[in-house]
Amino acid sequence: MIPLLEVRNLTRRYSGGFLISRVNMTVLPGEVHAVVGENGSGKSALMKLLSGFEHADAGQILFEGRELTTSSIGAARRAGIVYQHQDLQLFENLSVAENIFFATGTGRYSHLQTLIKCQDLFSQTGISLDPSLLLGTLGYAEKQLVAVAKTLATPAKLFIFDEPTSAMSEAERSVVFSIIARLRQKKAGIIYISHRLDDIQRISDRVTVIHGGRRVATSAAQHVDKSSLIHLMTGENPRRRYPRTPGKAGKTILTVKDLKSSPVLSSVSFSLGQGEILGITGLMGSGRTRLAHCLAGEHPLEGGHIFLSGKEEIIRDPAKALSLGIALVPENRIEEALFPYHSLSVNMSISSLNRFRTLHGIDQNTLLDRISSYTRRFSIRPGDPSDAVKLYSGGNQQKIILARAFMNRPKIFLLDEPTRGIDVAAKVDMYNAIDDLVSKGASLILFSSEIDEILGMADRTLVLSQGRIAGELSREESTREKILDLAIADHNMPQARASGESASPSDRPGQEEYRG
Repeated sequence: MIPLLEVRNLTRRYSGGFLISRVNMTVLPGEVHAVVGENGSGKSALMKLLSGFEHADAGQILFEGRELTTSSIGAARRAGIVYQHQDLQLFENLSVAENIFFATGTGRYSHLQTLIKCQDLFSQTGISLDPSLLLGTLGYAEKQLVAVAKTLATPAKLFIFDEPTSAMSEAERSVVFSIIARLRQKKAGIIYISHRLDDIQRISDRVTVIHGGRRVATSAAQHVDKSSLIHLMTGENPRRRYPRTPGKAGKTILTVKDLKSSPVLSSVSFSLGQGEILGITGLMGSGRTRLAHCLAGEHPLEGGHIFLSGKEEIIRDPAKALSLGIALVPENRIEEALFPYHSLSVNMSISSLNRFRTLHGIDQNTLLDRISSYTRRFSIRPGDPSDAVKLYSGGNQQKIILARAFMNRPKIFLLDEPTRGIDVAAKVDMYNAIDDLVSKGASLILFSSEIDEILGMADRTLVLSQGRIAGELSREESTREKILDLAIADHNMPQARASGESASPSDRPGQEEYRG
């Protein structure tokens, strides 16, 4: 079979050396070809070369047997190559339908026609979203569904998906996989990048491993297991993934009573002990992220009480939360946490500068020493304080945000999907840092849809379902089955949906599962 795409000795040089070095690979018509590797290994850099976002210094890209000689986004799209970035590149101020049709340039339709076409597309793919909603009102996982659905409205022959499901539950991922299956039936080629190795083995025909900018292996997906992939990706044996040292929680540091916030949260109550990791999990739409943002002062409360060390506090904004020692690491790093064109130094220290203020201004030497210390602690690469963070890989960007929270020295950390979209080795670095922090007396709430992460790191687990606490499990009691049972229990009973709240695929009984 003639390859749809053939890459020959593709090379991209930077001042520091090779970013991509003599990479060879092929993609066949109707094939799902996965590309895996650590953060910073060169996966996304390779995809940018294939899709015309950057140009190669050497090598060839052949598409349908003909060489692509013009390195531009337009040339790649005209040839039939579409690249979905992990940063989505959607328009917050447009509706779901407008993002899918107007933004793709596939035609001009009336407002009603656009809504109808979008609803037809969603009906075919199993996506349960309201096409008329503004994109900015959706959660990140729902935005990912919109970005993936947009590919079906785009005339193309090769689709490149870069971490398309990183924020999704198993149910949402199943919808994406059905979309990919449709593309495959049309004999389109698919390049699929993901850190979810289970998904790679589930949907891929072949897997290529990139390490240090080089292709180190290509194999049929059915012939490689997770352990061997990790070994190829990291160049070393897989390390222990969850280095949690369970301890006994100290005095209660946070108490939440009957917290309410429309349209999701209703009568949420729980407590957090000093030196404890409290896991909070649930399906998409259960209220995980909303709860995190409420505690950080980023969403208004309609009822309920928050007590810190027994004293009731009113948290109306993030500045108040920070002053009380509550720090949030949000789910969406690009939109909510980073200043991409500013340096690592600025991004890491922006919320803790007062700690380094003297009578003569900011103590730059002490500040830079602290930044260097956290850069080493989190293995942030390349680690130059003057580099703009947009130059860093997604995993290193996530580490920068976590390091910023650590520099603030809060009493309570709120981590919302802190390891979303990062590789195995980077996760271990984060887990070690979290364990060390909690062992020194800090308290932490881990909001995660990664069931293995919850089981591995949490001392106690709360399961959210439709905005309520469905159950609480100790570390010893927690199992995947118990968590899933609690998460889906309320979904088996009909419940009126608040006005303006869109349904997601997770809301359909019998389809709710977790990432894991």
